[in-house]
Amino acid sequence: MKINERVLLAFLLGVFSILSQTILLRELFAVYGFSEILFTMLLFFWLFWGAIGSLTFRSGSPSGALAILVLLSVLIPLFVKITALFLRPELGVIVPVLRVVAAGAMCSFVAFFGGRAFAAISRGAKAGLLYACEGVGAFVAGIISMFLLTVLPSHWLMAIMAVPAALIILRAGFPKNSLIAFSSIAIAFAAQFLAPFFDSLLFPGFAISFKESHYGRIASLSRGDETYIYENGHLICSNADTLSAEQIVHPVMWAHDSPKEVLLVGGLQFAALRDILKHNPNRVIVPFVDYPLLESMVANIPAIRSSIKDSRAEIVPSDPRTYLSRTTKKFDVIIVAPGFPQSGVDNRFWTVEFFEQLKSHIKVGGIVAVSLPVGMNFLSEYQSELAASVWKTFRNVFPDAQIYFPESHVLMVASAEEGFDFLKKLLGRKLRVINAATIRPEYLPLLYQRNRSETLIRQLASAHFARINRDWRPQAYLWGILQQAKLGGTKIPTKALSDSVVRTFAEYFLILLFLIVILTRILRRSVFGWVFAGGVWGLGIQTLILLVFQANFGVLYWLIGLATGIFLLGSAVGSYLGEKINVNLTLLLVFLCVALTVLFAALGETGFHIPLGVFVVMFFVAGCVSGLCFGGGSAVGGSGKMLYGMDLLGATLAAICGVYLIPMLAPTTIIIFVGGVVIIAGILAVTGKALR
Repeated sequence: MKINERVLLAFLLGVFSILSQTILLRELFAVYGFSEILFTMLLFFWLFWGAIGSLTFRSGSPSGALAILVLLSVLIPLFVKITALFLRPELGVIVPVLRVVAAGAMCSFVAFFGGRAFAAISRGAKAGLLYACEGVGAFVAGIISMFLLTVLPSHWLMAIMAVPAALIILRAGFPKNSLIAFSSIAIAFAAQFLAPFFDSLLFPGFAISFKESHYGRIASLSRGDETYIYENGHLICSNADTLSAEQIVHPVMWAHDSPKEVLLVGGLQFAALRDILKHNPNRVIVPFVDYPLLESMVANIPAIRSSIKDSRAEIVPSDPRTYLSRTTKKFDVIIVAPGFPQSGVDNRFWTVEFFEQLKSHIKVGGIVAVSLPVGMNFLSEYQSELAASVWKTFRNVFPDAQIYFPESHVLMVASAEEGFDFLKKLLGRKLRVINAATIRPEYLPLLYQRNRSETLIRQLASAHFARINRDWRPQAYLWGILQQAKLGGTKIPTKALSDSVVRTFAEYFLILLFLIVILTRILRRSVFGWVFAGGVWGLGIQTLILLVFQANFGVLYWLIGLATGIFLLGSAVGSYLGEKINVNLTLLLVFLCVALTVLFAALGETGFHIPLGVFVVMFFVAGCVSGLCFGGGSAVGGSGKMLYGMDLLGATLAAICGVYLIPMLAPTTIIIFVGGVVIIAGILAVTGKALR
């Protein structure tokens, strides 16, 4: 096969690999609900199957292998729905962790053929150049997904992409692959009619409509008088639950003598805005960036619709933290109810940096109230550790803060007023008369008993692993993940997050990484150890930057494809350079990129504001390291299928270990240790190149 045909097929492989992965993430989140566990399992199995596909390849045409990948890719949206019919429990029930693992393993098997496709395309050719072409294709796919992911349903997007892909495959392998190519197109367009049918099976008895946003897939379900709104598989609100905010909102608003300017962060889905308006403020500002979700709530939930239309309510189309960073306005009352943290995105509303933003926007005598939803009059061991971490973080910013336990929420309250006492503001004086369904002034002594508060403080003080939560050390949400896993049938000991266990696990991880690198040197295949270490770096540092990016800028749903694409563009450039330049210079560039990444993390950890553009550059730089290792390995003399397989195996190890280690260790520590292994592996590869 001519080199230009190989380049074209490698480019197409990059496009479909990223599109398939992005679509698979989108569909799995919509069906099973987003969780860090599902995300990790999918990455692990995707990389694992890709590595196995490459390492086990023996024979086959490049166009034929790619044709199978395209055929299976267009089936992803339907395949996810079909497997969900067997694996997903009834609506509203937490999906067991083992079923999540099974879903990730089965649905990501398509990556096996991606690995085979690269092995076939690179056989007898320069693997570094083709790896670079795949990276460029991945970058293009990232751009495509960014613009079309929120416009087209997954099955339509894959149908559109299947047509040019089939034509390219036909050009490279006609007529052998014509049947597969034409089948891909036919199945892709047939999926348009099958998708609604499977949706009706997944949500039996409901009238259902879907809407895409930059932050997830929104599903509106209705049956009789019932209406439910889901986003990314999580229940956002229903018309049956519009009262749960009352026991938080009304006491906080009563505690202020004249709450005229109010900021609401979260809680809109529980009609918290309606409850605030009952206290007759002049204005309530609600930063809310997910407008398609807001439109669905307004259209389906009367209590939300009526409050949004009130002239005193001002919906600001902005992320709350972005809004606070751009305004100088101060408020009488700030109520924060972001929900239970279960991901790195959720974590950003429970950090020192966010609480400091709140503190800078409170008027003299103003009140800040932060609500954490927990069990009814009970804290599980995970909820206790989570609440302890959040309370410790909150008091780091508000030393005189107070905490209460009104039934199903932990409520933390602070004020800019010296000597502020929340209970004294509520009890023993006449309060504003409002129309509420579940709370009255006479209920307050029972809901906000001081001894309940003291008992809660003692319980939180006995927590073993409470840590101050920061943007660059996002740890509190891990307790939310453990709570979610427990509800899904898997109980993980709390000691798993202790410093000693984390340190031991990190030591074993580094020892394993060093052993693999040393073993490849002993086997006179040091180049494979270098590429393996580069794969560990690539996925590990990419995940770290994604996690910190989300902490600073919010949800990454619509940018996952683009972020991965930029990373792989860097990988493409690195691989091209590594193939072309002297291997010693390649190693020097690796060192410089690692040093630049260390500097980036060190500045972030010290509190230095990192602009969005710098994050984009760092995605590119992190990708360059992996690409340089791959291109350098190709130049030294490694076969394409082995290099590709080792690169993906390294990334597989990083995927399964990184979800645990990355939040628990300082970013600079991770970068220095992993980068150090990459550099050592490179030195071994360069000094051992005569042994190829």
